[in-house]
Amino acid sequence: MLKKFKIPYRMLILLITAGVLAASLQICSLKPYQISVFYWITHHKDLYFLSVGILFFILLGLWALFNNIYCALIVAVAGIGALDISQYDKLKLLHEPVYPWDLKQVENLSEMLNIVRNKVSPVLVISLLILILVGIVATYWIPRKKIKLSQRVMYILASGAVILGCTHLQSSVLAAPLAKMGAVDYHWDQKQNYLDNGFMLAFLDNIGAKIETQPADYNQATMKNIMKKYENTTASAAIQSTQEQPNIVFVMDESLFDPTRLTNMTFSEDPMQNFHGFKDTYGTGYSLSPVFGGGTSNVEFEALTGLNMSFINEGGVPYQQVLAKKNNFPSLVSLLKSRGYDATAVHPFDKTFYNRDRVYPVLGFDKFISQDDIKYKDKLSSEGYISDMSAIKQVVDVLNAGADKPQFIHLVTMQNHLPVMDGMNGTNTIQVSGIQDSAAKVEMESYAEGVKETNKADQFLVDSIQQLTRPTIVVVFGDHLPALQSYDGHVAEMTADQKEEFMHQTPLLVAANFPLQEKNLGTIAPSFFGPMVMSLTGQKQPAYYQLLEQIKQQLPGVSPAVYVDGNGTATTELNDDQKKLLHDYELVQYDLLYGKGYAASMLK
Repeated sequence: MLKKFKIPYRMLILLITAGVLAASLQICSLKPYQISVFYWITHHKDLYFLSVGILFFILLGLWALFNNIYCALIVAVAGIGALDISQYDKLKLLHEPVYPWDLKQVENLSEMLNIVRNKVSPVLVISLLILILVGIVATYWIPRKKIKLSQRVMYILASGAVILGCTHLQSSVLAAPLAKMGAVDYHWDQKQNYLDNGFMLAFLDNIGAKIETQPADYNQATMKNIMKKYENTTASAAIQSTQEQPNIVFVMDESLFDPTRLTNMTFSEDPMQNFHGFKDTYGTGYSLSPVFGGGTSNVEFEALTGLNMSFINEGGVPYQQVLAKKNNFPSLVSLLKSRGYDATAVHPFDKTFYNRDRVYPVLGFDKFISQDDIKYKDKLSSEGYISDMSAIKQVVDVLNAGADKPQFIHLVTMQNHLPVMDGMNGTNTIQVSGIQDSAAKVEMESYAEGVKETNKADQFLVDSIQQLTRPTIVVVFGDHLPALQSYDGHVAEMTADQKEEFMHQTPLLVAANFPLQEKNLGTIAPSFFGPMVMSLTGQKQPAYYQLLEQIKQQLPGVSPAVYVDGNGTATTELNDDQKKLLHDYELVQYDLLYGKGYAASMLK
């Protein structure tokens, strides 16, 4: 009699497995927020059972695809298990969930495992590997019944229809019934998206979603008015004019932060001694990073394009989701190229990370020097990354080799990238007091050692450009603060706006081999580095940079977390003039990323 119920029996196995997997995803999504999975399921019953249903159809599709239920279960459990680990650790480390575009990092699996090697539980990884091994044995040794071709096709189509119906929540044919179940479109707030809709629906809804929402008044007439307005604007007077086209160097130092800014903490030696000394000679201030703890490519997206992450839906990664799909894109790089510059990108790591190997040519770079091509490969320890000094030496070589033409060089360093471990940057020579937790103390001392070495490398670059005959300007900035354990308690007396500003401020240095009159740069978004450099070197500003200059005068700091006004005050409130300027900015950005490209001529 049981033979008659083999298919329903297998369906029951799939359904039970789907329920367990859905619960595991929610546990890993809620535990970092100290929210009970039972509480969540009680208050989101429909969405939980929707997640179970989605996973059931995924399992059904895998069964039909492999024609082997054991193989389908193995693949699903291993895949969801990997998502569980990734979701929990990413929320703990970066305070953001796993997105579909994160899966592209599978191409860089070995590098990713190296980066998170002290953040992921070895027990979980070993358990997952054992599960896969047991599953493989079961697949080959346990008898299995195959299903007919017609059923396989039907199951695959049903699986695909359910998955597709749960993507693009705004435009899906299932949008209305999903809304009745409690689903809400939260593209602009991904934390709320995953908390309210559950992992499965939030994850699927992000597949193919645009990273920026079209403004209601976006059309050709509006864009023509904006272009006309700023093409007739007089560019700001240059602070310092150079007689010939200058070399321009951007150095984005990985996780560079001034730890001496933290209160109730003392260092036996100032790890930022050289940087602090620069303020007497060069321009110094802070870069207002759009991210915290990770998301490096979003910072260089701002610096190289002049666009801003404050208009991007939360969790968006323009490099991976937009630029990698284009053939060209207007940027500071393409602008300088049109003016006779050679453009070189340097990044001493895997060139495919964040699709840089595809994105850099789109932005206009002639050459990309990655870890495969870099001449200098010294590390501070055997477990560390290629040092900042090695990367800086490569930049100096490019400057010396290209003396006959103006050079634009963009360096993204790796030395201080996670993980921050004892001995990773050599022997710790700086002792930190004021931290009670021993692990956090060692982490801060290891980080301070890395910052000290970065300081030496930046000093070497500043000294080196003084030997060049061509005018040369260097912009050094951190991409974001590192995800360390030692912030809480050291920023407790700040207001909410001040804390947001502090947690996104990284050191900024503008140095040159010619006099710079502006020393106090204040806090400035990376989006404004292009017009800032053009102004400091007396170069003609394109219309787009004139728009950015007007915004910079009122809001030099624009980020998803906080604004910084012309007085250097952190705020989340804007006046009508500021809102109008930012809306023009938003329209131009949407036009370039997704629209008709009417505004492309503004960056020429």
